[in-house]
Parts: sequence; C-alpha cells; structure tokens
Amino acid sequence: MFPVKTQATCRYFVNCEVCRVRCSSGVRASLRILTNKSHTNRREQGHVQFAPSSVKTTSSQTRRVQPCHSSAQASSQTDGEYWKVRVVTFDLDDTLWPTTGVVLAANSDLSNWLKENYPTMKHESSAVQATIKAIRKEKEETIPDYRVYYSELRESAIVRLALEGGYDAPTAQAVGTDGFRVWLQARHDNADRLVFHDAVTTLKALKGRGYLVGAITNGAGDPRQVKSLAPFFDFYVSSEERAVRRPKPSSDPFEAALQRVAESIKIDAKELIKGWVHVGDCLTNDIAAAKEMNMRTVHYAPPEDNESPTWKQLRKTDAGLSSAPLDTSEETEEDLSAADAQISELSELVALLENWDEYCCAAAL
Repeated sequence: MFPVKTQATCRYFVNCEVCRVRCSSGVRASLRILTNKSHTNRREQGHVQFAPSSVKTTSSQTRRVQPCHSSAQASSQTDGEYWKVRVVTFDLDDTLWPTTGVVLAANSDLSNWLKENYPTMKHESSAVQATIKAIRKEKEETIPDYRVYYSELRESAIVRLALEGGYDAPTAQAVGTDGFRVWLQARHDNADRLVFHDAVTTLKALKGRGYLVGAITNGAGDPRQVKSLAPFFDFYVSSEERAVRRPKPSSDPFEAALQRVAESIKIDAKELIKGWVHVGDCLTNDIAAAKEMNMRTVHYAPPEDNESPTWKQLRKTDAGLSSAPLDTSEETEEDLSAADAQISELSELVALLENWDEYCCAAAL
C-alpha cells in the first residue's frame, strides 16, 4: 500500500480511499488529480472518493478539486493513461521573466547602439517600432497568407531606417544584421537580469529529479543564451524557426518539440506524451494549445498585485512593443478548466509534480 504523506504546511489534501494517497505538498494550486485508466474504472465503480470537494487558496478564494480526466475524456493518443513526469516544458515570456521589462530594455539598448554607431539614422525605439508596423502592413497587403516572423521584421526595419539615414545598401544591410544581434543579446542579458526570483531554484530542482527540461515559445528569447538559465535547458523550440509552420496557439510548436525529443531519446512520441507537462502563463497560447497535444498543463498565474503590466496590456498602448505577437482572444473559465493545475509561484511546481508522480505510482497498484 502506498504510504500517506503529510506536512504541517498543507493547505489542502486529496485523499484516495483505494490508493491511500494524500497529496499534501502545500502547493497553492487548484489541483485536478490525473487518473489513469484502471484508476478511473475503480472510481466509476464507487471505490474512490475525493475529499474535500474544494480547497481554500491563500487569497481565500475557493477552487474546485476534481478529477481532470476520465478515460472517456482522454484522447486516443494517451488512451486515458499518464506516466510519471518525464519532460517539463516552459513558455518563456511572462513565465520565466517579465516580457515587458526585458523587451523595453532591449529596445533601449539597441537605440543607444544605433545612436552611437550610426548617428545619421533614426535611432529611437519608437521609430524602429513604427517601421516594423509599416513593413508588416505592406507584407500583409501584398503577400497572401503572410506568415509573420518578428525577428525578420525587426532586422528589416533597421535596414530601412539605415537606408533612409543615407547609408548605402551594403552598409544598411550590415547595420540590420549587427543591430538585430545587439538587440537579441540585450534581450538575453536583460532576461538574465530580470528573471523571476524562483525560476533558477525551480529549474535546478526539476533537473535534480531527472526531468528533461525544455522551452516552447513564440518569441526570440532562448533560455540557453540566458546565463542563469542555460545549465537547466535540454532543448528549445521557437515559432520563429522556419521549421515551425504556425505559432502558438497552434499546436505546431508543441508537435515540433515532441518529435525532436522523441527522436533524441529514441521513444515513441505517443508514449512520451504521457509523461509530458507544459507550464505557461497564457490560457490560450499555452494551456489550450498544449491540451490539443494531450499534454498535462500547469497554468502559472502570479498574484495580480505582484505583477508588472503584462505584454498584452502594454502592447495595446503601443509602448514600444508594436512588434509583439498579440493574442486578441479572450481567456474564459472554459480555458482555465483545461489546466490540470494552477500555481501562483514557480516554486510550487516541484511539489506539484512530485504529487503527480506519486499518484501515478499508487494508481498503478
């Protein structure tokens, strides 16, 4: 029989009468227990009871605690079964670092570099952003089914500004190439400077448990180029890659990541996905998209009073972020229900995954 675990700091527990599993991590999360096929059958026969039916979070808001999947709800890919966690992927922007602060700082660094090295061209961040918008509009009006690549747009904008500043074509092209390199390096440097306080310790703990750790993002930031994060990432997929057909909320980036890892560790993708968990801040781009692939999902939702303005909020004001991917869809309660758990601190993730691993072991008994 699987042993019952308790902790004095427990804010909730879910007690399974069959497996005698008590999830008592102290995680401030709306934990929906993942069930495998055999366990679901026992629950449907009346042998499994979950209690209590709700938990109180630190903000005194009550959230339901309920099974996440029945065997009927699970897809044919997973057949209703989940393995112990094997792979954990993260969104990056507003999940591991504050996108607004990082991008605005990178824009400022690029502006200063242009001003110092190419004084006759417009160097202000506002000029770069306006040019990016203009080029994008031109392409959307002339190219059917135009696929936006923001890195390409930024480099093209710098080239156009250099030409307008009187530089010849070869020089302007060099300014674009070097300027984008400066901006991208600044993005990584500022991500390292502003990385969320518990990101490094969380990633270190996940690697300590033997998980493969990766990133799936729409942006240009690469955690392997962020000094404090680089040691913990095994792989990275960005929608800016030509090999990825469409960005999130399409499932294409997740499919690309799944295939790469499956090929790398020589395992069938349909089996690997049973042990895959994705963590992100956006219900549409991260949670719903990962669910299309039948991955387990964790929604990262820091307390509102601790948040800086989000990417979406500043994007609407055009505060130097006009080249940012804009998700105009509204996030709904239905979107939230797709999440298998919700955390308000990244540090809560480790205990949450431990509980899931323990539950999978116990449910298999």
